[in-house]
Amino acid sequence: MANLLELSTAQRDILNAIEKGELSPDDVKDTLDGSEGALKDKLTDYCHVYQNMKQSLNVINCEIERIEKLKKQKENEIKNLKSWMMIGLDAAKVKKIDLDIFKISTRAGSKSVKIIDKDKIPDAYVETKVTFMPNKFAIRKALEAEIKLDGVELVTGERSLTIS
Repeated sequence: MANLLELSTAQRDILNAIEKGELSPDDVKDTLDGSEGALKDKLTDYCHVYQNMKQSLNVINCEIERIEKLKKQKENEIKNLKSWMMIGLDAAKVKKIDLDIFKISTRAGSKSVKIIDKDKIPDAYVETKVTFMPNKFAIRKALEAEIKLDGVELVTGERSLTIS
């Protein structure tokens, strides 16, 4: 069975033969009808494969979402378990304990800075970052209006295929 590229090439060869006068009108009609039917069948097959792949991708995305929820649940369970052990150690007024296999100890929390109002922080304690962000929308409009700009060019993206 011919693949899609071979079918398209065959149709182009038929059109070349028509232009050279090598095929009669009846031959042309019969040949084009047959190759067009084969092309439609092949494209239909590709569309079925495409739909199947899209459905598989949806299943994978749903599974990723399910596993991420499960991961979050396990992280919360671990956090809660550590919290319960901490409560038990605090209630027993124990900071360190050696078990048969494990060693458990507590320590004071580390210090960190909590920003309450960033506008009230003195300039000596503020780091300024400058971000260069070209306005692509404005640049595109200027280029479309045939305004010459250095360092940019208007390019056309790849053709796309829509299957519905």
